[in-house]
Amino acid sequence: MRKFLILIVMLFSIGTYLEVDAQVPCVCSGFYHNASITETISDGVNSCQITINYCRWYDKHAGVLYIKLCSISLPNSCSLNLDLSNGSFWDKIFNITIENDWRFNLIPDCDLSGYGSKVFEITKAQCWILENDPIQQMYVFTPCTGETANCFTKYSVCYRNGLLEKTEIYTSISGTSDCYYEGGLILDPITFPFDECFDTCY
Repeated sequence: MRKFLILIVMLFSIGTYLEVDAQVPCVCSGFYHNASITETISDGVNSCQITINYCRWYDKHAGVLYIKLCSISLPNSCSLNLDLSNGSFWDKIFNITIENDWRFNLIPDCDLSGYGSKVFEITKAQCWILENDPIQQMYVFTPCTGETANCFTKYSVCYRNGLLEKTEIYTSISGTSDCYYEGGLILDPITFPFDECFDTCY
């Protein structure tokens, strides 16, 4: 009986660890706070529910909302005709994050004079890796271990006719990266190069 109880505790502990690992919560520091968004992403044909974990800080003096992307998780049954390294995928991620952040309801109409626009700065690591967690049945998308290079993009944001409109103010990369994989990155469970680091800055 004692051995049986110990086994149950061990299995529960392992399951809890795997669940936390699959979620990959952010470690935010300074003025930044944890935030997460669960939303649907589509390639126009297929769609999947994803969870984006990030750190956020609104600097009211500068009028800028700073966002640092930490991880993206989605069901491992998901197939999307999107290249995970290029601009179209990350533009969708940026839009989802901006539109679902609580400050989005403060973003003005582009044609509303006197109110200007809101400014968002989004930071993410340059090299990311997609891993398949069969226990949680999730894909977990995170920066590569030891990655020090970051991509920064600042946008002026407003909405026009109910649609988000982003105007890029600047984009830059800091640090040195070593993204070694250069093949195709379409999210297909059969062909995707899991456990390979690839460049996501464009």
